[in-house]
Amino acid sequence: METGLTLLIVIVNYKTPDLTINCLKSLSNQIVKIKNSHVVVVDNNSQDGSPEKINQIIKENNWQWVTVLAESKNWGFSGGNNRGLETFSNHEYALLLNSDTIVYDRTLEYCLQVMEEQKDIGVMSCKLLNEDGSLQNVTRKFPNPMRSLISALGLPWYLPFLFNWANIDDDTWDKENTKKDKNTYFSRTKDYFSHVLPTL
Repeated sequence: METGLTLLIVIVNYKTPDLTINCLKSLSNQIVKIKNSHVVVVDNNSQDGSPEKINQIIKENNWQWVTVLAESKNWGFSGGNNRGLETFSNHEYALLLNSDTIVYDRTLEYCLQVMEEQKDIGVMSCKLLNEDGSLQNVTRKFPNPMRSLISALGLPWYLPFLFNWANIDDDTWDKENTKKDKNTYFSRTKDYFSHVLPTL
């Protein structure tokens, strides 16, 4: 299955059909506004009727913008995403979306606009909120081996006055109102992933 797409969204499902359906519902008014876009749901051999349940909702709503791949093997999270990306390999942009995500209105359009206008961005994430409205951290310091070991032992939290430098979470910036990008941080400190946090 091969087609030229502007945006491909991959959702991996494993025994979470209701969450996946809610995610698709949150996409339904947005995806149709983006020309040449498609969603692929990869079911990782759930064996709980997930593909049938999701396909039934797709049929009822006539969602022609989504395809379900019912795998006979559990590929894991990364493998499941790879299956979706391989199935529709000819795409300009890809969004890997967790099945428990609700996508707010205009999010897809805004993120595509940012990617189109700032061609030096390779990877980005928008603002992510927990169910209670609190902010998730989507940008972290690069985890070198020493930093990873010290963090795995919990030392940045038990002895922050000695080991806070090893904490990969960055609490030095206003995640609510400002963005972080590689031009400002990565090129200067060599210490951050190349992410953008746009404010919607």
